[in-house]
Amino acid sequence: TELGREQARLTGIRIAEMVRGAQGTAEGTDDSVARPVDLRAVRVSGMVRAVETANIIAGVLEEQGIKLIRDGEDGQNGPEGGGGAVRVARGDSDLNEGRPAHTVPTGKVGSSTIRRVDIDHGRAEAAFHRYFYRADPPPELLARYATAGNATALPPADDADDATAPAPSAEPDPLPPPRHEFEIVVCHGN
Repeated sequence: TELGREQARLTGIRIAEMVRGAQGTAEGTDDSVARPVDLRAVRVSGMVRAVETANIIAGVLEEQGIKLIRDGEDGQNGPEGGGGAVRVARGDSDLNEGRPAHTVPTGKVGSSTIRRVDIDHGRAEAAFHRYFYRADPPPELLARYATAGNATALPPADDADDATAPAPSAEPDPLPPPRHEFEIVVCHGN
């Protein structure tokens, strides 16, 4: 619909702002939320509406001065952009919508629903493992958020029995700002 195309255009504008980083100058603002993000790729399912939405978003990114490399343009199909470019991937049917799991709470489930989950689950699981990554938290972060009831997250203390050991600071040591990489995944079909 026209509304959907406008929403995709506005999404592209907002993503471009995030890639460039906001130029906030308001007094008292925390500029850590306005740092540029590292957008590596735009991924899309093979469904027509998803491809159309991804093309609108990518077109806006290009209009906003963000360099794109479409799969195949540079003679290769790499997993991500390089040299500051955002890779726009070809459609991946594993991202097509489907029914990857049974609904909870379960009600009466017909055999057609069970077959649909059996068909879609493996494909959706493959897409998830291909495109989503969860890093282990750094030890400093685990230590910062560890509680007395969760001693396994605390680093070993060599001087735990030493009464002269300094008390832990009430203020945690500042951690370096995280460096995030982002990928846009467009996979809707309805």
